[in-house]
Amino acid sequence: MKRYKRASAVAIAVLLGTYFLSVISALNENLEFLKYLSPFKYFDPGVLLRESRLELTFVLLSLAIILVSMGGAYLTYARRDLYI
Repeated sequence: MKRYKRASAVAIAVLLGTYFLSVISALNENLEFLKYLSPFKYFDPGVLLRESRLELTFVLLSLAIILVSMGGAYLTYARRDLYI
């Protein structure tokens, strides 16, 4: 089995892991720092509908994650053969 076949399993694990981090951060105030690790807590739909605003901290954090991910993807796949 090639490593590229594990991509979907890793993606699902990351998705579920970050979702559970958001649930845990909502359950206990002492664990509220975990909301920075879960993109599910970055943008609250209720605040968007009522106040039409975004928190600048989470917007900047999202942009940083996107830039780092794009850079990592470019470096990783620029020197790799794709199995299609």
